[in-house]
Amino acid sequence: MNNSINPNQFGMMFTTEELYISQKKAKNESNSPVEKHQGHFFGIQSGDTSAISEQAQQQAENEKMQEFRNSAIKNLSNLDENSENFLEEATDRIVESALKKEFGSKMAKNKGFSAMKSSILKQILENDEQRGKMELFINDLMPSVKKFIQSEEKN
Repeated sequence: MNNSINPNQFGMMFTTEELYISQKKAKNESNSPVEKHQGHFFGIQSGDTSAISEQAQQQAENEKMQEFRNSAIKNLSNLDENSENFLEEATDRIVESALKKEFGSKMAKNKGFSAMKSSILKQILENDEQRGKMELFINDLMPSVKKFIQSEEKN
């Protein structure tokens, strides 16, 4: 009989940090009951810590992408979708958001930030393939942007 607990069956979600701490604790206590049963708790075989690492890494990546997506939606919400310069303005905001997410918002105060952002914008907007990909990305976000705007108007 399998006595492993599926954390999602109780509506619990574990943060990446909780998974990492659990994995680290299990490694430090190599002969403890924690290590022996940790794998069953996460629905994997005991001793398979690589699966936990992969799960934690994937969850961290998913959280990072969701934060970026939410930031992009918020940044696009106060642009005029019908403006002639909408694609350029939207791309500017998305690139800036991505750079701040990747390097931290303090980076925006650095002298080279503006030049770096301008260089990236130029590469995206002057390359037909990259411009097309950005346009698709923005178009995919627009239904969420509209929902965000509606929810903000209600509040």
